[in-house]
Amino acid sequence: MLSFGLWLTVGLGIGVLVVPRVLLSINALFLRLEGAHLSAAEAQARLDEKILQRAWLRWLLRLIVWAVSVLICISLPLILVLSVAVVLNEVMRVPSPSAKVLVAASAAGAVSLLSMLRGRNLFPPDRFLGRLVSKEEEPRLFATLTEVADAMGMRMVDKVILLAAPSVGVAEDGPLWKVLAGRGERTLLLGFPLVKELSSSELKALVALSYCRFRHGDFRLLAIKSRGESSLMGAMALIKYPILNPMFWVARPCALMQVELAGHELRLGRLQADQAAAQLYGGEVLASAIVGHARVSERYSRIVEPLLTYMRGLDLSCRNVYRCVDAMEEQSPRLLRELRFHSFWNRDTAEENKQIPASRVRVARISGIAPQVSQDGSPAFSLIARPVEMAEELTREIGQENDARLMAKGHDLPSVPGEADVAFQERTACAIAACWDACEMGKEGYPTAPDELLFAARQLEGVIEYPKVLALLLKRIAKVQHELGRISDARTTYRRVIEILEAEPETGEGETQQLQKLVQQLVTVDAVRAQQMEEWLPVEAASSCDVEDVEGAVEHYSLLAEYLVALLHVPVPSVFDSTPESLADIDAHFWEENFPESFERWKIDESTVPLVGAFLGEVLVRRLGGQWIPRARLEESQVRVGDSVCLPFVRAYRYMRSRQALREHSLSQFYVEAELRCSGTRAIN
Repeated sequence: MLSFGLWLTVGLGIGVLVVPRVLLSINALFLRLEGAHLSAAEAQARLDEKILQRAWLRWLLRLIVWAVSVLICISLPLILVLSVAVVLNEVMRVPSPSAKVLVAASAAGAVSLLSMLRGRNLFPPDRFLGRLVSKEEEPRLFATLTEVADAMGMRMVDKVILLAAPSVGVAEDGPLWKVLAGRGERTLLLGFPLVKELSSSELKALVALSYCRFRHGDFRLLAIKSRGESSLMGAMALIKYPILNPMFWVARPCALMQVELAGHELRLGRLQADQAAAQLYGGEVLASAIVGHARVSERYSRIVEPLLTYMRGLDLSCRNVYRCVDAMEEQSPRLLRELRFHSFWNRDTAEENKQIPASRVRVARISGIAPQVSQDGSPAFSLIARPVEMAEELTREIGQENDARLMAKGHDLPSVPGEADVAFQERTACAIAACWDACEMGKEGYPTAPDELLFAARQLEGVIEYPKVLALLLKRIAKVQHELGRISDARTTYRRVIEILEAEPETGEGETQQLQKLVQQLVTVDAVRAQQMEEWLPVEAASSCDVEDVEGAVEHYSLLAEYLVALLHVPVPSVFDSTPESLADIDAHFWEENFPESFERWKIDESTVPLVGAFLGEVLVRRLGGQWIPRARLEESQVRVGDSVCLPFVRAYRYMRSRQALREHSLSQFYVEAELRCSGTRAIN
């Protein structure tokens, strides 16, 4: 009896090893033929009714899949039972059996059998972050979904979950026999951000696309069998030498074939889904829905999590994150928004999954397909009965998930005192967005980035009250200013950060000292740069204007000059006249007061040097007919005088280095030089 059982087990094992490999080899050949056909279909500019009509090849594929699946599902349990019987018989005969082998074989059989009998197609709905809605709560939404199901010839879903993220899909759950028969409980997973942004027809097209992608029938068995084989291979790892186990060699080729077959079915499903949805609602509507889905996904993935994290650091509980996201996106420069989306849209998905074509390819394939149903351009948001309440409820769900993620990383999150006003939250979000946008523009080399960075810093100062978060954002701005070469701006921003940190008793001295050293390095760099610049240049070597608002920049120089007049009008009354004598009087005043050595260097560089340079330039403009050539960097601003251009702010910087520099680089001497150049005579020094 033992010999017969042993030989039967060995024979079945060899059969299970050989037969599936033969069938799978045939399947691989058919897959290669069908893959070539799919590649030709995917290469078409449009999808039409002539593609995917090779029915005989499709039936052969299904037959082989079912044959292998039935063979595995019948043979593996039989081999397990016989193996256990043989092991038990040997246990009765051997004095000291190996309990480890017995337990491993029993566990492998139990796990594999349980996986095949209790397998599921997709995760249950409670794994998704969202809210279950009923037909009574959202009658218009359910009516629209029923319309789509009827148009697709499929039964209506049993449940609808509004997701917090911009996703859409269909899941099926239930007992094994119901899932295989296509009678499981179906759940539509619909992203609330998509409902906010798309039109009714675009939303219907996306839902129809999800219906088309949903697999059922024989492909459910693939997912279930693959899960059982994975469990079996995991159980085999408990044995010391799994390579000697015949069941390992049965599961391994099947698992490899599942990967290839799943990729093939994914390609096929994509083509069929795009074709069916485009023919029903029109290629242009579906293309617009795919583009809208991509826009919302890019915005959501980039903004939501960092925004909630920053707001949590401000002890704010976001009430409606979707309103904040909309306000932030509306504030961002249009060019920046388009470049972000362009990068997201054109990213190559080939490395992530070679079987999934890029969205731009899918849009090109469906363009021009005529619709079969009438179009509805009304906003899909009107389908939601209580949109504001729904947005706030989903925001709470996202906030709780984000808090759990932060706490898992070790962050201590104090309780939030209460929900702030929605308008205040939007202003806070816009201030944070201004910082992010300005820093991104600086890294991308936008010409307006320096002004955007200054504006963002002012906006943060007016809204953010939490010192640590404010210091963190200002440090980010200062770093970009430094990278752009805006040394003076970076120095000012870093000093503001130091002031904020010094006011906080919990701030360590090490961070403050490190920032102070950095500021001192910036002062040195700024000084070297100014010393290397020439004060006079020929017109041919002059830099062109790089600011958009030239008149505004000239008015700014005039305003700076008026500030110097307001500062010195008592000790130097002649400053009102803006004459060469005024420059000589200013030289005498600064010499007598020892002004460059009486105040801190950074205060002089930030407060006095711009005023002196602007006043000097204004005198040249008014008395010698000069013309301002504004530049984004103040020290590069020029005044054209005759056939030359001068840099008054560079002269002012050297002028304020020391008391001796007041004589060596006096303002009156500079004016005489300008007067001589204007008359065509060069001064000889």
